[in-house]
Amino acid sequence: MNKAAAVLGLVAGIFGFIAAIATLLLGGAASAFGASDSNTMLNFGWGGIFFSFIAIIFGALAFAKPRLAGWGLMVSSVLGAILGGTLVAICMVLAFVAGILALLGSPSGAANDTIASTSMASASPRSWLRVVGWTAGGVLALLVLLAVFSSPTKDEGLSNDAQRSADAIAQLSAATASALQPAGELAEIFEFGSNSTAVQRDNTAKAIDGKVVIWQLRVFEVKRDGNVYLVSTSSAPSGVFGGNVVVSTSITLAARNNDEARTIEAFKTGDTIRFKGRIKGVGMRRIQIEPAMLWPKEASNAAPASAPSPSLDVEALQNRFLIECSANGKRNAIALGGMQEDEAERFAAANCAQSTEKFNKCAQTSGASYAACYKLSATTAE
Repeated sequence: MNKAAAVLGLVAGIFGFIAAIATLLLGGAASAFGASDSNTMLNFGWGGIFFSFIAIIFGALAFAKPRLAGWGLMVSSVLGAILGGTLVAICMVLAFVAGILALLGSPSGAANDTIASTSMASASPRSWLRVVGWTAGGVLALLVLLAVFSSPTKDEGLSNDAQRSADAIAQLSAATASALQPAGELAEIFEFGSNSTAVQRDNTAKAIDGKVVIWQLRVFEVKRDGNVYLVSTSSAPSGVFGGNVVVSTSITLAARNNDEARTIEAFKTGDTIRFKGRIKGVGMRRIQIEPAMLWPKEASNAAPASAPSPSLDVEALQNRFLIECSANGKRNAIALGGMQEDEAERFAAANCAQSTEKFNKCAQTSGASYAACYKLSATTAE
């Protein structure tokens, strides 16, 4: 049995080392792409390498010190399976079996005791039960210790998440809201059945990402997710914007006190919610807003209701204009002017930049649409 234990221990350690290297490579690739779990994979990789080496060492000791090698293989296999990742854990099963074989093949007493050094063929069933019992007890003790020592880390992570959420709400409360409105051009771009293309929706999503808004919309659904509420709003007009269609949103809403929590939980479908939040992308033509908080009418940082403003703020319109104008101008310069790609790109960028002022003046006009301003300004640029 000692020979079998040595072979299995060495094989498990070698293959565990290979699996740990693969885990390290996967963690490095995940880190290059900015994955959130890349550090965990890297830690698993280094842990797998360490315990695989330990398994190789105890596997080599199976002939000379079978009892020591047996316990060492079982302990290193359990720790390697927990701290080495899934790939290493598969290989550590062999190391655990090798440890059991080493214990079963070891003498039951001193080397000079001829009675205790008899073969395992004459061993009593109690010897087998004793080995299995000690093995199961050791594994259970290790799992309990790991669970106990890992629990404070989880609590600390929850505490850090709560602190980050509170900091984000404080920054949002102090931020000045933009003039971006949920009706008009923005609603037309993301409305289902509109004539806007995917490129135009992507450009608009990039232009509005990160902007702070104060909107009043109609509630469709409210769900609780831990310490925050997930509020969905419908595209039906809330009354503030007359009969115009407004954008649909998904809001991650934080309750700053018990009164706000009761207010949020009392919302019904069709009620109006006024909030301040930061735009965090667009999904399925819904504006994602996170974080967000309830915002009363008398609070500061609100866009004046009487001040006329374009459907989108000028900065968003300008960014969209430059992107579309440059793309169309480059295409025309290549097709109609016979220019090379680099030359056409520089030519289009220069002409569109000169037309930006004219576009901005048009966009600031109350009631003006993006399409009309683009057609007026891009004609000379292209």
